[in-house]
Amino acid sequence: MVDVLSPTDGVEHSSIIASNQEFQTHLLRHGASVINGRLHDVQIAPETRLVEHMLWGFEILWELNSESLEYGAIVLEGVRDTIDFMVNGELRASYDVAKRVKTMQMPVHPWAGPPRYALRRETVYRKWRKWLDERRKLMDQGLEFDPKRPVQIIFL
Repeated sequence: MVDVLSPTDGVEHSSIIASNQEFQTHLLRHGASVINGRLHDVQIAPETRLVEHMLWGFEILWELNSESLEYGAIVLEGVRDTIDFMVNGELRASYDVAKRVKTMQMPVHPWAGPPRYALRRETVYRKWRKWLDERRKLMDQGLEFDPKRPVQIIFL
């Protein structure tokens, strides 16, 4: 669970990615709004802006495609049930990790390459997936498991 609380320092928080001074003197002049205009909208509470930004990044991981599987795998390997994002104790989004693992398929790589590359990706993915399923089963039972992945990189 991630619960982002309202700031208690009394500062306006014009931006959640820079101090007010940095925001006014540098980022506004150099196109900070290109990043995401909502990050700098003072009409939206800073804690809400922060959670929205965190959710944007988490959604990229959650896709578990050929670009994000390596990073999203950390979530699948380490979280048993759900990840909840909250603002001041109010639920904003919930991700069911256990369900995602059960429904997850091997990502399709946008560039297939020679057949041997596809075979290598499938072999490595299947080895990792078998280890992941065994690891999660042991986690559910409260038992110890080998934390070392059987493969260094899951998807090339």
